[in-house]
Amino acid sequence: MKRSISSTRPRGREVAQADAGGFFTRPSRRTIAVARLVALYLLISGAWILLSDLAVAALADDPRMIHQMQTYKGWFFVAVTGGLLGWLVRGDLKRIEEAGVVVRDSEERLRLALKAANQGMYDLDIPSGTAQVNPEYARMLGYEPAGFVETSSGWLARLHPEDRPQAEAAFREYVAGKLPEYRLEFRLRTSAGGWKWILSVGQIVEREADGRPRRMLGTHTDIDPLKKLERDLREANRKLTEALHYNQTILDASPVGVITYQASGEVVSANEAAARLSGGTLEQIKAQNFRELESWRRYGLLTAAETALATRQEQKLETQLTSTFGKRLWLNMRFVPFDHAGRPHLLLVVMDVMAQRDAEEAQRRANETLLAIMNSSPAAIFDIGPDGRVQSWWNPAAERMFGWKREEAMGRILPILPDHTLAEFASLRQRTAAGASLSGIEVRRWRRDASPVDISLATAPLTDLTGRVTGVVAVAIDITEHKRVEAALRESEAKFRALVEQSLTGVYVIQDNRFVYANPGLACIFGYSESELMNLGPLDLVQEADRELVAENLRRRFAGENRSLHYHFRARHKDGRSLEVEVLGSRTEFNGRPAVMGTALDVTARQEAEEQQRRLTAEKDQLIQRLQLHFDAMPIGCIVTTPDLTILDWNPAAERIFGFTREAMVGQKPFDRIIAESEREVVETFIAGLRQGHQTRSLINRNLTSQGRSIVCEWHDTPLLDESGEVVGILAMVQDVTERTQAEAALRELSARLLTAQDEERRRIARELHDTTAQQLAALALNLAVISRLFVNAPPKAGQILADCRDLVEKAALEVRTTSYLLHPPLLEAAGLVGAVRDYASGFARRSGLQVSLDLQEDLGRLPADAELALFRMVQEGLGNIHRHSGSSTATIRLAREPDRVSLVIEDTGHGIPVEVLSALQSQTGAVGVGIAGMRERLHQLKGRLEIDSGTGGTTVRAILNVKKTEATSQ
Repeated sequence: MKRSISSTRPRGREVAQADAGGFFTRPSRRTIAVARLVALYLLISGAWILLSDLAVAALADDPRMIHQMQTYKGWFFVAVTGGLLGWLVRGDLKRIEEAGVVVRDSEERLRLALKAANQGMYDLDIPSGTAQVNPEYARMLGYEPAGFVETSSGWLARLHPEDRPQAEAAFREYVAGKLPEYRLEFRLRTSAGGWKWILSVGQIVEREADGRPRRMLGTHTDIDPLKKLERDLREANRKLTEALHYNQTILDASPVGVITYQASGEVVSANEAAARLSGGTLEQIKAQNFRELESWRRYGLLTAAETALATRQEQKLETQLTSTFGKRLWLNMRFVPFDHAGRPHLLLVVMDVMAQRDAEEAQRRANETLLAIMNSSPAAIFDIGPDGRVQSWWNPAAERMFGWKREEAMGRILPILPDHTLAEFASLRQRTAAGASLSGIEVRRWRRDASPVDISLATAPLTDLTGRVTGVVAVAIDITEHKRVEAALRESEAKFRALVEQSLTGVYVIQDNRFVYANPGLACIFGYSESELMNLGPLDLVQEADRELVAENLRRRFAGENRSLHYHFRARHKDGRSLEVEVLGSRTEFNGRPAVMGTALDVTARQEAEEQQRRLTAEKDQLIQRLQLHFDAMPIGCIVTTPDLTILDWNPAAERIFGFTREAMVGQKPFDRIIAESEREVVETFIAGLRQGHQTRSLINRNLTSQGRSIVCEWHDTPLLDESGEVVGILAMVQDVTERTQAEAALRELSARLLTAQDEERRRIARELHDTTAQQLAALALNLAVISRLFVNAPPKAGQILADCRDLVEKAALEVRTTSYLLHPPLLEAAGLVGAVRDYASGFARRSGLQVSLDLQEDLGRLPADAELALFRMVQEGLGNIHRHSGSSTATIRLAREPDRVSLVIEDTGHGIPVEVLSALQSQTGAVGVGIAGMRERLHQLKGRLEIDSGTGGTTVRAILNVKKTEATSQ
């Protein structure tokens, strides 16, 4: 590390105190020491000032003398207090120095412990984001410690994108005091670009005076191996579940006997085929313990079972036996070891091959003729007459050995004899002709291609009925390869010895309870030299608790009870360490006397890994149980399926919604039961997106219950991904929203009726204002004009009042006409939407000062009256909002028509809609006024939609109506 973590003392009022090791000093002791020093200084100072002033006043009355004495008194006080402070501080410095030595020793022990444990440690300054780390922290990520600098930003940059949000949130919440501890697992990028799983544990050890966190200490631990074990365990459990699911039916109907045992010998399960094969009942089979059956010991079944359990490898055995129930059998058996619930088990698969073997035996006896013997013999068999010609026998082995086909050899004297062996051959013929049978004679002959062949020759005379020798039958075995193998074997033996000497596996030979041979690998395992092992016995290397086990196994092998044994024991290294050793040994002969030869392997690390895996398995089972309880207690329907929608689980809430039980739905597909025919295309498209790995998606569709009743459901589906990101399942959460959709439909119908009534009322009020109020104001204006002409000589005051009345009447008439137009523009019915929009925009621009740009499609044509009115109301509302809220001086209106739809766009260049208001508008909560809600409801009634986009550069409101040409009206 760049600086020692333990050398930095904590600051502030709230400081974490260390345990008995003591990383930090207690501030209370320092405070007491300072308080004592200050109190002593104040006491001495006060006493000196009081006494010295009294002495000066008593000894002198001249001002100059008093001044000099005051000066001497001050220097004397400085000298005395300085000496006193030096004496006090020297003691504190000595105690500080002693404490520093203790701290440095503690720091060195911590550094060595972290290095030995390969743990990274960090010291984070929270306000600045800088951190001091030890070398193991950098090496853990593949960096050189000398050039590695850690910061909060650097740590965030190295975090895996999937882990970053969780890690950031956990750190912030811990620093804010919302979490009681900081303990987190995440992946960090290494210097090589890969990812490494890290367990980070930290604690705040120092705070500011105001309580804010200042300093945090923690460690990083490499947990990559544990994560790999977890992934391997999940994959193994998945495969086991699938195998059990698919094989259960096959097992029940199989003619093959299947029995599952615990390692202790008790039967876990058995099928009917196993009972039929053994001649007993299923209950009798389940009541047996294979370790207690005499038949298992007699026919070698127990040895095969123990070997399978010990080696964790499948064992096969085929034998004839008599079962416990007296039935004679010829069985083919497979002993398959496996683990279940953390304990070893044995699967026995039994097939009756009695009929098959009987048929094979009958076939073999039927074909056991001389021709079969000759054709299948690896030795060359032929016969030679008195004249040296091949008579009638020349089998395929002779063809292969000498190179002549049978038809070529018959009746010929073959040139297979080297010239220098002619005399030897003549002697052999004479001896055979005299009736002697010869065997084991090694001679050299020639092949057809003139290459030599070494053979082992046996001969016997052939006689006729009178006993006269008529020829010689010869059996020749090609020993050319045998001789070559003997030479190669000698060479291989030398190589094997060299290999054993260099092997990391220990190889030993034990005789008379002493090692008579031990290779360097065995010496390395136990920490001794080879010569030291020669002076030790095997029990000298065994822990006291396992010596009886090892001694008994040695005795059984020497006595011949077990020719081979494979087991584990706890051994002792030369330095005193405990080892877990796996040995495989068998009985042999060494220098003509019994001995045990075998191998030994240090499996300490493997045993620790297996123990860790068993612990993780138990924790996983507990987690699955808790998750299942939550799943069953959910008030919302939860359904788990495979990617092809085959249902794996179905909770009670789903049973209440659809009326189907879990047993009825597991293994089924929802299309068959709960999804209506009309909804299947939409659902298939929706599921296709989930299979591509999309996040949670929502859908409202119509479903069916077990009684055939149609309901409306809201679905929230989430893809389930494995470690590689592949979709392995789907979690669907469902609610019955039938009543809610019915209420929403009724509300929309009421809203439509209210909007229609509102438009009718506006039309009526506009007509009333135009036909009555406007006409009355016009008549009043005419009357005021007549009065003005009649009072030509009226006083100036009266003339001014009449003029004011005429102005007021004209303004009132203008307001009435404007109000009537806004309530229901008559131009909309007369000139259509384009004319009404152009006229309204022009008038609005004059009244408000807003510059309005129009981009209107002139050949738009006429639309249905309700469509034209809805779009015109949107123009009114949009321009009013721009004028009142946007701060923009310009607005743009675009109106265009495509073959099957009409789009209206209103834009401004203002400051945009606030984020919270825009969120409410887009979520359609209706909490920001009725203008936008009214616009959206009008469009919804016409099967259109409203879109709002807003930012710092302005706001765009877009309305889209689906209007076919046949719906347009010509006016």
